[in-house]
Amino acid sequence: MTSEAFDATPKAGHCGPGDLELQALYNISQILATGQRQREMLAEVLDVLHNDLSLSRGTVMLLSPDRSELTLEVTHSRPNSSQRPIRYRAGEGITGQVVQTGKPAIVPKISQEPRFLNRLPSRKGLSNDEISFICVPITMGREVIGTLAVDRVFDASASLEAEVRILSIVAGMIASDAKRRREATVRHQVLEEENLRLRSELEDRFRPENIIGNSGAMREVYAEIHKVAPSDTTVLIRGESGTGKELVAHALHYTSHRAKGPFIKVNCAA
Repeated sequence: MTSEAFDATPKAGHCGPGDLELQALYNISQILATGQRQREMLAEVLDVLHNDLSLSRGTVMLLSPDRSELTLEVTHSRPNSSQRPIRYRAGEGITGQVVQTGKPAIVPKISQEPRFLNRLPSRKGLSNDEISFICVPITMGREVIGTLAVDRVFDASASLEAEVRILSIVAGMIASDAKRRREATVRHQVLEEENLRLRSELEDRFRPENIIGNSGAMREVYAEIHKVAPSDTTVLIRGESGTGKELVAHALHYTSHRAKGPFIKVNCAA
């Protein structure tokens, strides 16, 4: 028995519709695997939809943290930064409807749909070709976190259900990436909070109650106090008058195992 090695990468060239979709999904999976910044990654995904499947003016919109409105995260048309932000409230227009219901929406002809608000600046000044609009939800579990939408030239013989299927798959891939990013952010926040908590505990532990100050030099003094206090040794504290030598002596005594005994001061100069 012999085995042959083969390359499972979809090949471009003489491809049927199914092969083109498979190639596009493969290309998108490779983009998502790079782990680059979310906005740049999404822009490349929209490039694939445009170049490989002729799905133009792709947009990804994400819900605000309070879930009150959708804001444009990235668009294939790259509108000028001087233009006003594109926003939709939940339930507003076709895009807002998709967020509200969690179900895809198909508009065969945008000119005949009164709820289609047409806020994308790149549609202005287009030719007279009729446009179809497809929008699918981006969901994380049962939670809708945004939308993925595209345009395509109207074709009476075309079934837009095929585009809905491919866009739903891409939206699921985007959601998986968003989930990984969210989990990574949460882990980072937990580590930051734990780091701050431990740092606070250490500072409280190494800062005697009778001394104030949090500079680097004072933290070194606190560390030296706690290093020396448990030992049976003589400690020489030096410093100019008024620098707090007696406070350090108090801290050494009350941090040591002699803390229950008296602290006796003797004025050597006298």
